[in-house]
Amino acid sequence: MPAGVVVHASCVRALGARDDAHALDIVVSCCACECSYDGDGRHVQRALRSLERRMVRPILQQPSPSPPSSFLARVMKRTFSLLKKPPTDDAKDYYYFEAVEVSKTTSSARALVLETCDAMFYAFAGTQTAKDLLSDANFWLTPVASGARAHRGFVNRAESVAMDVAYDRARASDRRLVMCGHSLGGATAALATLMLLLKRPEAAKHVRCVAFACPPLGNAQLTQLVNDRDWGDVFTNIAMPEDRIVKILKSRPGYVGEFVPTRYLLQDGRVVVKTDGGNNEAEDDNDGNNDLAVVENANEAVSRALRESASLSQPRSAVYAHAMKTYRQRLIAALRIAAPQSFVAYDDNDGVSSPAVSSRQHDSSIVELRQHLGPSATFIRAVGILTRDGTRVAALARGAHIDSRTCSRLKATVNGWSCATSSATVVSPDALLIYISAPLLHGAPLPSDSMCSTTDEKTWMPLTIGAAGDFSMTFVDVRMIPRRALLDVTSDQSDVVAAPTTRSNALDAHEIKALFDVSNVSPRSRL
Repeated sequence: MPAGVVVHASCVRALGARDDAHALDIVVSCCACECSYDGDGRHVQRALRSLERRMVRPILQQPSPSPPSSFLARVMKRTFSLLKKPPTDDAKDYYYFEAVEVSKTTSSARALVLETCDAMFYAFAGTQTAKDLLSDANFWLTPVASGARAHRGFVNRAESVAMDVAYDRARASDRRLVMCGHSLGGATAALATLMLLLKRPEAAKHVRCVAFACPPLGNAQLTQLVNDRDWGDVFTNIAMPEDRIVKILKSRPGYVGEFVPTRYLLQDGRVVVKTDGGNNEAEDDNDGNNDLAVVENANEAVSRALRESASLSQPRSAVYAHAMKTYRQRLIAALRIAAPQSFVAYDDNDGVSSPAVSSRQHDSSIVELRQHLGPSATFIRAVGILTRDGTRVAALARGAHIDSRTCSRLKATVNGWSCATSSATVVSPDALLIYISAPLLHGAPLPSDSMCSTTDEKTWMPLTIGAAGDFSMTFVDVRMIPRRALLDVTSDQSDVVAAPTTRSNALDAHEIKALFDVSNVSPRSRL
């Protein structure tokens, strides 16, 4: 983020952040992680609107230098588009959140993608379902790199995240990607980020990870890997001393306590970093002061908090200390102590932030619900031909970001009737081959002979196919062509035309490769 970012310096120092961008990432990640537990888009809109007002807008301030930074210019442009007037100098009218997309209820992990003026936040929820509990219980260590081993359940979750797609989409809009999560979600975000860095080391400049209540991830070699590659600044782990759930895995052989140095949120609103040597680990601000170093020894502060929280051994108290809402309350307390005057204008009589805003500002649609923010495939065009027996259609969809994660759920309809997709093959990152069966009514073929004929491909139209992963589903209409046809892709790749030929009806794998311009089809495949 460029110099001159509008974040109060006192808030940056209070969080022990490296810079303004780091402080903003921590605060916004907290908002995104809490909202990731709610799968209803409308509820998420209202929650984000409230959290932006309570946590983000109070820490923003109008910088004195001019012209404004590119970050501030984006914030002002976003604000002007909503209010139809320039924001005031005290930054009370600034709007930072732009759009959000919530994952499908059938997704492997509850998540959301929040788009802001300068970043894309990909947030994962913690343990909610029996499937999540199975992931937590799968604590055997599995290799992720040479000598580095991690929790198998967490690794499986991280591998289900289409990180390449998320990173490419963030960079395409000149935004940085911030992975974040709470508990199991924090472990998923951290390992998904690490896997991206192992595959694309250059991404370290534009990707960050903020985890709340993240449990131990793996062995000492995993921590050493991060240190050796100088990726420590990419990761931020935030915990509370009273939270004992995050310490459960420490008793398992091979696990180390902390993936990266942990920032502890104390009950009195301070943020400290506990280190093995007993000294505070902190960043100096521009004035040469070290705010974390002037408080009492961090190890002693955390140890005292542990002693005072001994009564939290009951399950109900332990769950309360681990809840994301509790972390949010602690974080707000730290920010209020650091910049009390900034929060005064956002307080009402009941202590909940609610500044005097217009009815337009109260509209929950201020944070737009938008599709295709999260990792998802994009279909551009598709062609299909009947198989040899005429009972199925082989459709080749071309597009972008196609893989087994973004296309894990398939859908097809013929004339509005749902069809079964018998199989699908990811041919390349821009091609998907799908086999579609004729629609059935109560397990039997439709009574009309004119629909889905075994010899006439026109009866299969209109045919629409769709694919989705954890987020939006993309659809495309399939252009049916005769079996005895030669496909010719035009020079600009914009269309596919068919010309009648005298070929046999049988198409083998080599013809599929030539006609569909694909390269990963089994030689035994026949249409």
